[in-house]
Amino acid sequence: MHAYSPKNSQVLKDKLAFTSRRIIISGGSKEQGMTLGCLSELVGNGDITLGSYGNSLVLFADSFEKMKQSVKECVSSLNAKGFLANAATFSMENYFFAKHCSFITLPFIFDVTSNNFADFIAMRAMSFDGNQENNAWGNSVMTLKSEINSPFYLNFHMPTDFGSASAGHTLILGSTGSGKTVFMSMTLNAMGQFAYNFPANVSKDKQKLTMVYMDKDYGAYGNIVAMGGEYVKIELGTDTGLNPFAWAACVQKTDATMEQKQTAISVVKELVKNLATKSDEKDENGNSVSFSLADSNTLAAAVTNLITGDMNLDYPITQLINAFGKDHNDPNGLVARLAPFCKSTNGEFQWLFDNKATDRLDFSKTIIGVDGSSFLDNNDVSPFICFYLFARIQEAMDGRRFVLDIDEAWKYLGDPKVAYFVRDMLKTARKRNAIVRLATQSITDLLACPIADTIREQCPTKIFLRNDGGNLSDYQRLANVTEKEFEIITKGLDRKILYKQDGSPSVIASFNLRGIPKEYLKILSTDTVFVKEIDKIIQNHSIIDKYQALRQMYQQIKEY
Repeated sequence: MHAYSPKNSQVLKDKLAFTSRRIIISGGSKEQGMTLGCLSELVGNGDITLGSYGNSLVLFADSFEKMKQSVKECVSSLNAKGFLANAATFSMENYFFAKHCSFITLPFIFDVTSNNFADFIAMRAMSFDGNQENNAWGNSVMTLKSEINSPFYLNFHMPTDFGSASAGHTLILGSTGSGKTVFMSMTLNAMGQFAYNFPANVSKDKQKLTMVYMDKDYGAYGNIVAMGGEYVKIELGTDTGLNPFAWAACVQKTDATMEQKQTAISVVKELVKNLATKSDEKDENGNSVSFSLADSNTLAAAVTNLITGDMNLDYPITQLINAFGKDHNDPNGLVARLAPFCKSTNGEFQWLFDNKATDRLDFSKTIIGVDGSSFLDNNDVSPFICFYLFARIQEAMDGRRFVLDIDEAWKYLGDPKVAYFVRDMLKTARKRNAIVRLATQSITDLLACPIADTIREQCPTKIFLRNDGGNLSDYQRLANVTEKEFEIITKGLDRKILYKQDGSPSVIASFNLRGIPKEYLKILSTDTVFVKEIDKIIQNHSIIDKYQALRQMYQQIKEY
């Protein structure tokens, strides 16, 4: 317990003058006199003061023997660190009550300056520790260590009561090598706890957790596989396993609401209309501008009949073309427009959606990863894939606990349809018990996105990792960072994060993973050199064996 009692200014001046005279009489060094002179000047100007300081530590134990041992260990540890520590044997009441303000009753006190005292104490009562429990989804995500070595309880949701709807959208910024992917993977894994412990008023069908990770360059591949999740790799020219018609037909056969059933059909209608619209017939948002009303009605009816017709939905684009019954030689007809996406015509993009009658996206799983490396830069297919993926994600935000992670978010948000979906999610997902986490290496790229203002307004939680090359104005525009916070981001975040949440003071917390075996760190952030090896493990091992195979692979890692 720290105890500090400032001295009366006049008493202090008299004491300094007396000490100065003693130094002169005793032939003290010139440096001592100069130091005392500076101290007297600072006191006279009111910059600092001196006071009586003492420190006591109260220990508790279950027995007298345990107490004796604890005292012995404590005194030994403090003395080893340079303190003058002794076990108290008298004036016990004084030591105890010294923890209260204005009770400078310690038998052993020393004079220290107010600056010394401020540097010495932890000021823990003024630190922001977060909430350990009773958050929107229960306990904190994980416990980190603050700068003053106290626990910091990491949360993405704004403070609220358990079960309450609270904004949890989060922006995560960190340069290459700062540990961004490792941080995202570790916190994603920690959020697995939210698959349990629901409020009593939550219906049984909503007592589940779904976490979707939109990946780039396979960074989360190893971690998602190791967690037992499903990782969807979409490769150009290879059947995607996506069949929107099969998904919509399955929705019709469930106990979904009529609105949900109609929405599923509408998603497929819009997707197919986009497929049938030539690139020069779309506006800047990807919407059709010259699709005839007759063709639109014909297409809508054919899609609806195919989905609700209780038929085999293998190769649905092929079935659509066969259903139109029009002249296949019409260059502007529906057949010609959809031919590039059809297997029966050997279309260039037949691998996109004209697949077997089982859709690969399964949001009943707890963890799903999707990698966009191969298609995000391909303007011929990216808009269609992104539209379907994010339409499905939005429909899965149905009141269950839902986490959507988008790594290198600027790349996904470059697509107008994705930007539209994410803007809507940021504004409305809170009501559907979902949070969105956007991460990127380059804040400049994210500022160039069409929804940068929405991101700034709708992400109350910001996580910063080190960025030596950051720009203050960019950080201020996107994240309202102060100059002091920016200095910390660029210079003071070695193995640490800066946590900033609206309405609370920013916190520096340690994210030091020293001591964790190398194979586990490599799992948390997958390097591209291991992608093919992980593919082999997934293909050749059972669910039980593949985790051990992954671990063994990473254990064999040398420097590369």
